[in-house]
Amino acid sequence: MNRMSDIAYPMLDVKPQTNKIYFKGLNGLRAIAALAVIISHINMTLGQFDLPVLPTLDLAGFGVTIFFSLSGFLISYLLLAEKSVSGSINIHKFYYRRILRIWPLYYFYLMMTVIIAYVATQTAVNTNVFYYLFFVPNVPFVFGGSLQYLAHYWSLGVEEQFYSFWPWVIRYAKNVLLFLIIFIGVFVLLKIAANRIWGGNSLPYTFLYVTRFDCMAIGGIGAWILYDQKNSLHKLIVNHLSEVFAWIILFLVSINRFHILSIIDHEIIAVVTVIVILNQCSNKKPLINLENSFFDFAGKISFGMYVYHPIVIFLLTLLSWKALPELFVLRIGLVYASVIMFTITVSYLSYRYLEKPALVLKEKFTVIKSVNSKYL
Repeated sequence: MNRMSDIAYPMLDVKPQTNKIYFKGLNGLRAIAALAVIISHINMTLGQFDLPVLPTLDLAGFGVTIFFSLSGFLISYLLLAEKSVSGSINIHKFYYRRILRIWPLYYFYLMMTVIIAYVATQTAVNTNVFYYLFFVPNVPFVFGGSLQYLAHYWSLGVEEQFYSFWPWVIRYAKNVLLFLIIFIGVFVLLKIAANRIWGGNSLPYTFLYVTRFDCMAIGGIGAWILYDQKNSLHKLIVNHLSEVFAWIILFLVSINRFHILSIIDHEIIAVVTVIVILNQCSNKKPLINLENSFFDFAGKISFGMYVYHPIVIFLLTLLSWKALPELFVLRIGLVYASVIMFTITVSYLSYRYLEKPALVLKEKFTVIKSVNSKYL
């Protein structure tokens, strides 16, 4: 067992005043992923603003995958560090931290949308709400029974299901990297088998396709690579050539020109995300520096941006957009700007008055401390 002072974090910023780790570039990736999801969902609802849908802006699925792999990286890294420092992992403290980070906003928005749906559309809550109450909203999503303004909650359910067992894995695995490789391989093979046996539109395949535990595990491999930087994978990934490759793939995603094989597209995006993360954290001068004040701000409130944007879109559709000028570019620009601006505003207020008090309490259960802003 190591003392905290004995643990080195090569190439990571450790704030001397707090002894907390700061992962460079993660807020930038969070901001990019959140904006990708929001832009995609705005595009899908443009018809409600009396505007045509733009087919080149379907970014939501890959944006969520970036979130998944980023989350898997961060949580796995902190668990690996805790295991090294303490000799084990305090499972109870881990779950307390997850509860304090996720539950306040999760249940607040759930309650708010149920009320708004009833008041605005006279839609009474049905029994599917129990899936949301118990963190399995991916089940109604797969079966096409998502509650209004809550379809995006499927990803939050997937994350919480993954973290219900992940700390146990890191705690007891003798060879974490080997377990991760086997886990990812088995998961991908199950997807391939489901696709071959039941077809790409079948419920078994759709459920596995949506679940994406393997994408979070790929983030876990990134955490292992960064934590144990003596490995050859770190040298292979942390260089400008790998960065160029990763950013080209993400650019192709942004213009809907990325597709290799549907069954592994998201896994490829997870790998690309890990390449970007490792270069942001380890490269003193990455090709694209994601450290700036806007990304830092948007990254901190990205959870709220992801959660609140569907209800913001709905409320803005209630306005009379027909009264706007007929100029297409102006109208569509106003729609995107309005949704993003109001989403950021609501998310900031939520972070300040709902999430932040819980995050302060969360510190009491934190073993390896990290900060989510370079300006703290």
